[in-house]
Amino acid sequence: MKTALSLLTLFLFSQLGAAGDALKWKSLPAIPDERGFAGPFAGAIEGNLIVTGGANFPEAPPWEGGKKVWHDGIFILKKNAKQWIVSEIKLPKVTAYGLSFSIPSRDSIVMVGGSDSNNEPTNSAFELKLENGKPHFLTLPNLPIPLAEASGAALETTVYVFSGRSVKGIVKQAFRIELNTTVPAWEEIPWPAGARGRVHSTAGVLGGKLFLFAGRDAMSESAPAYSKDRLTGEKLDFLRDCYQLDPKSLKWKRLADLPIGLSAAPMNAVPAGDSQLMMLGGVGAEFIRDQIAARPEINGQGTEHPGFSRTIRAYNAKPDTWTEVGVVPETFAPPVTVPVVPMRDGFFVIPSGEIKPGIRTTQVLAVRCTPTKGEAKK
Repeated sequence: MKTALSLLTLFLFSQLGAAGDALKWKSLPAIPDERGFAGPFAGAIEGNLIVTGGANFPEAPPWEGGKKVWHDGIFILKKNAKQWIVSEIKLPKVTAYGLSFSIPSRDSIVMVGGSDSNNEPTNSAFELKLENGKPHFLTLPNLPIPLAEASGAALETTVYVFSGRSVKGIVKQAFRIELNTTVPAWEEIPWPAGARGRVHSTAGVLGGKLFLFAGRDAMSESAPAYSKDRLTGEKLDFLRDCYQLDPKSLKWKRLADLPIGLSAAPMNAVPAGDSQLMMLGGVGAEFIRDQIAARPEINGQGTEHPGFSRTIRAYNAKPDTWTEVGVVPETFAPPVTVPVVPMRDGFFVIPSGEIKPGIRTTQVLAVRCTPTKGEAKK
């Protein structure tokens, strides 16, 4: 038994070091906006990076009474360009906190759900293409229900949407749509048995399977599995549970829990080789509790806020475990509530996001993960 445990420990430490060494970071030109955005749509078309929508506080931060504003601007960074283009074309409507998926085989970005300027969830769905370098929107079937702050992933030309906030609260539902059909239509698929609904969870794709990690839910009447993951004053429970979905059988599998409840990590999780998915930061209940205690008069906000977690955690499919594998470099501010965009050169881009409560960033980060030790390069 001791030998088996020792071998497992050595394996996990080797994976930790390998994955940490595999993270290569760089910066891209900053988005040409004074503030930056939380919850934008973002994706890539033929190597061109596109960021649109999102929300910020343009006049004053929230602890000074600033009002959140939703946006409809479109920014384009062409392949190898040093400067962004601000498009004259706008989103069909101001939107933030929706989902966006790059679909390379269709040279498009699919944008689903989100919230409007009244913070009300929307059921809108669009497909963005570039025609002569200019954005062009095609209308897709509406989601079956309005959803904001959901997670999801694209597997080839099928888009999956997991949970989120609807008109009557957080739902325990999942949907998918196949785009390469004569008449695309949304289909409701099973939700994992016993799982709570959630917002600001993190999804990912690995080995042809879909993954759903953590998030947060409205505080339940029953005691949480981990008392440290509850914020009583905010009436929130942060979640640790994780799941895998087989897209063929539509059966869910419960995975190892995260070591802490996490919410709002950049989405999607970044694959490293054939058996790991990286969560790049996120926010936990204990951290928020500490910040509220430090600055109770402004509910933990303010310029003295230290910023969000730099910790990078890897889900290891073989074996079913979580490990800490590195940190976001000190030269960057770790963002939350922001999409992750896979690019053709193997980098994953994190454009803008929130770096402190109510404070956005114009930085654009890129990270590349190479296969870990023991995995064959493809």
